[in-house]
Amino acid sequence: MVDYSDVLLVLSAASGVAVILGVPFIYLQMRQNARLVEAANRQTELVAQQNRSQVLLNIAEHMTDRAFVLQRKAVRDIVAKYSEKGWDSFVDSSDGFEVRAFAIQYESAALMVKFGLIEESALLEAFGPTITVDWVSLEPAIQAFEKVWGRSTFPNFRTLAEHSRDQWKAHGREVPSFERLMHQHRSARN
Repeated sequence: MVDYSDVLLVLSAASGVAVILGVPFIYLQMRQNARLVEAANRQTELVAQQNRSQVLLNIAEHMTDRAFVLQRKAVRDIVAKYSEKGWDSFVDSSDGFEVRAFAIQYESAALMVKFGLIEESALLEAFGPTITVDWVSLEPAIQAFEKVWGRSTFPNFRTLAEHSRDQWKAHGREVPSFERLMHQHRSARN
């Protein structure tokens, strides 16, 4: 007959050997898991970078599209018209809605920067002075909205424009004034 104490002794010794032999396998498995996690992190980072690049390309495509260019021109015409009229009845007019729709496009791009979906430096580099020039062109209209609504409007567009202006000045370039832009705009219309 088999003595159970002998069986327990053999099983105890075997389990000790199994634990000792299992440690290197556990260590190797942990190293392999760490490599897999690192590879997955790199892949995730690459996908995020690719997505940011795609968003920037989509914005660039939109803002160079003929419809956007024509909208820029229409908005400047609206701003010039109401600048001469003193902004009476502008805010709730169809022209006011047109200007807001235009400004919201920049506000949306600036929000993407704020949330880290695209890099601000890439956006500023891609659009050069366009952001600054459009802000300067729209600023009187935006001030009219703020006066009527009693609060700041398009804060992210404003911040993006300020950063664009700073970059513009850092390169030693002159930032155009609203008056100069309107003079150029009137000259082009005549």
